[in-house]
Amino acid sequence: MFLRRTPKPATTLHERFEQQVELRPRAIALQSDGVCLTYRELNEDANRMARRLVAAKVEADGLVLVAMERSYELVVTLLAVMKAGGAFVILDKTLAPAQRDAFVQASGADIVVTDTARPFPCKRVRPLRYYAASGLETNLDQRTQADRWACMIAGKVRSHEAVLQALDASSAEHRFQAGDGMFSAADFAGHAVIDLFLPLIVGGRLVVASPAEVRSVDTIDTALQAANCKMVRLPKTQPLSEVPQKTSAAHA
Repeated sequence: MFLRRTPKPATTLHERFEQQVELRPRAIALQSDGVCLTYRELNEDANRMARRLVAAKVEADGLVLVAMERSYELVVTLLAVMKAGGAFVILDKTLAPAQRDAFVQASGADIVVTDTARPFPCKRVRPLRYYAASGLETNLDQRTQADRWACMIAGKVRSHEAVLQALDASSAEHRFQAGDGMFSAADFAGHAVIDLFLPLIVGGRLVVASPAEVRSVDTIDTALQAANCKMVRLPKTQPLSEVPQKTSAAHA
């Protein structure tokens, strides 16, 4: 007689995501600027990048700066940082050099993941170019815990447990569930970056507006209508809110 093993409860953000990978590997997880990744593909890319971060000596609670454009690679990197045991900090690349150096100094991070081939203009950090095309694609052993850091926002560190509590509350409040879509055009340097993980921990679909799509109200509106999502996150708005779908003769 064989006893069925009870799955270990997922206590971190990336574990909750990995659960969805097991449940719906072929479902669409992420869309951005013409790129469409399934849960399996997103997870495999994040695992490859995570192993590069582990090789770079990222430790539990170790802060990793992320200086990247809005893209699917950004989401891959945020997942990878947590899988490697670290905590991510979004670095605004538009800051003046002095402000950027001050931000880096205050964060205490010593690694930055960047999507530019140019030398990173901060002397204190070691740049790691984004590249996730090769390497092992299987999940890493757990390198962090629920009460350890997941990210730093506005100078305050957030644990995996705290972020999951906030996301679960949003999911319940807005009845956001597997199959639902969320469109994000928000500024990821602020609290909106946490919202990116809501679809990914419940089996939903995340649509990240590209830099070109966030240039104006018109381009955002066009991208939003094409995305066909239940929830949206717009620049300088209140936290997640449900948005009624527009209908027209062309789509009726």
